[in-house]
This record gives sequence, structure tokens and C-alpha cells, in this order.
Amino acid sequence: MKILFFLLFFVYSQFLFTAKNPCDIDTIGSRDWMIFLKKGKYKVIDSAKVEVSSTSTWDPKKYDKLIREDYLGVFSFHTKKEKNPYIILDLKKIKTIGAIMIINRADRIGRRTTKLNIDFSKDKKKWQNVYYAVFAQDSWEVIFKNPLKTRYVKVWLNKTEYLHLAQILVYVKK
Repeated sequence: MKILFFLLFFVYSQFLFTAKNPCDIDTIGSRDWMIFLKKGKYKVIDSAKVEVSSTSTWDPKKYDKLIREDYLGVFSFHTKKEKNPYIILDLKKIKTIGAIMIINRADRIGRRTTKLNIDFSKDKKKWQNVYYAVFAQDSWEVIFKNPLKTRYVKVWLNKTEYLHLAQILVYVKK
């Protein structure tokens, strides 16, 4: 009986605590992601100015691989251990965002990436939280049912930890 209770609680908690989505978005599976890409209305940004909350000794200090679809490395940036570490992508002008894919660090240390947030801002002063995930994952694929306009994309952790991701792919309207 205890095992059954535990299993039911675990399944229920996955629905309750996996993600809090303040905006009208879909957290989706690979089939939905492929359908989104096949529609061809959006493309991955090809350039962005990058700001990181801090840099550690492991940080490459060049962030060109962060937004490239073909990058297969372990991580593209690495902050120090700090409270609420972040990375901000400046898209240089306001753009319509249809989806974001974040690829976690490709080794066992990727488990640090819990309490992940995505915020948008048009002016870098007032931020809107558009996604929050409680648990670490290999990747987060977020499709906006109603595309959002923004200039700045901030990915951050709501805790004291290192932040290191392999990719942040922002899909903007063609």
C-alpha cells in the first residue's frame, strides 16, 4: 500500500511541480517540437549580445557557440557560484519570439540546473517571467501559443548555484 501511495504521489507531483508557466505556453514533447519547426515560420537568432552575471575560471569568455544550432559541446558559458546567476541575450531590437529551446550541460553536472527561469524584457528594466521549471532536464522546449515580443531574454536560476548551459536557441519570426 505504501508503494502504491508513493507511486501515485510521484506521478501527481510531476504534473504539479514540473513547471509553472505564467504565459500562455506549451511545454511539449519532441513530436510537437518537430511540428513547430516544420511549419517554418520561425528561425533561430543568428546573433545576440551576451551578458553573464559572472564568469568562473571555466568560462570560455566567448559566447558565439551559445546560440548556434550545430554546437555539440558540454557548455557554452559558466558563471561563478552565486545567488540567482543569469545570462541575458540582447536581440538588439524587439522581435517576435515563437519558441525557446534550452539545452542543458551535457554531463552529470547538469543536475544543478533546477529552478530555471526565463524572463523577457523590452527595456532591460521591467522583466516578465514567461517560464519556470522546478527540475533539471536535458533540455527545455517552450512554444508560445501567442508569440511574445521582446528584446532581452534572461535565463536564470532562482537559487545559489553555478549556471552553465550548452545552448539557448531563440526562435524569432522570419
